[in-house]
Amino acid sequence: EMRPTVQNIPFLTALANLVEADTKIYFVASDRIEDIDSEDINTSFFYNAFYSGLDHTVTFWHHQASAFVECYYVGYNAPFDAGTVTWCNLRVNGLPPSSQPNNTSKPLTTTQIGRLMDRKANFIQRDAGVNVIRIGTVASGEWIDTIRGVHWLTEDMTVAIKSLLFNQKGKKIPYTNQGIAQVREVIASSLQRAVNRTFLSSYTI
Repeated sequence: EMRPTVQNIPFLTALANLVEADTKIYFVASDRIEDIDSEDINTSFFYNAFYSGLDHTVTFWHHQASAFVECYYVGYNAPFDAGTVTWCNLRVNGLPPSSQPNNTSKPLTTTQIGRLMDRKANFIQRDAGVNVIRIGTVASGEWIDTIRGVHWLTEDMTVAIKSLLFNQKGKKIPYTNQGIAQVREVIASSLQRAVNRTFLSSYTI
C-alpha cells in the first residue's frame, strides 16, 4: 500500500512523473488533512500534482483511503470503452461521502470542498439524496475521459496505420494520390470509430 505521507511524497512524485511519460493513468487516494489544506509541494501530494500540472495522475480524497477507494473509482468505469463514459457525477453504492479529516461523522465543509476542487482532486459528495463522485478530472484539471480517450485514439490510429504498412507483401503504398488516399482512408476509419464512441463529434483530415 502506497499512500501520501511526508516521507513518500518524493517517491509518489517520481512515480507520477514516470506515468506521465507513458500512456497510463495513475489513481491515488489520501485521507491526510495536508492534502486538503497545505499549499506546500513537500507536504501535500495533491497540491504537488496540481502544481506540476500532471495530466495522468488522478487524486481522490476520502476519509477511508485505506479501503482503496481509488480502485473503486477505476473499477467503476474501466470496463467501458474509452471515450464513451463520464467520470463525473457517478452514483456511488457502498461508499459513504468523503468526510472531514478529523471528524469522519461530518461531511466536508464548503471550504474543504473548495480547496479540493482548487487542487482538481476528486471526492464523494451527498447530493439529491445520493452519493456521487466529483469532479472527474486529473490533477491538471483535464477531464479523465478526455485523457483516456486520447490514449485510446492514439493507439487505435497507430495500430491501423501500422497494419496498413505491414500488409504490403507483393505490393506497396505508392507515393501518389492513390497511396495518399489509402493512408487517409485508414486515418478516417479510426477517427470515425471515435465519433461512433461519441469521443469526437466530427473530424477533418
